[in-house]
Amino acid sequence: MFSTFALILYLFLLAVFVGGIIVVIYHLLTFRLNRTLAWFMVTFLLLGAVLLLGINLFYFSQVDWGEVFQELVI
Repeated sequence: MFSTFALILYLFLLAVFVGGIIVVIYHLLTFRLNRTLAWFMVTFLLLGAVLLLGINLFYFSQVDWGEVFQELVI
């Protein structure tokens, strides 16, 4: 029960993060002052977001969630 809730919460937070990145990219490209700088900023943002998501998913997969939630129930 707890593990399902935690996974749903994690997926929700990932969706909010990806949605936020999409909103930022939209605004960077729509209201740009300099085309070259806007593309540089979007590239920098995407590289940073992919790096952060990769690190997050790596550490998420390293946790033994069965043991964590077993200790919560007891």
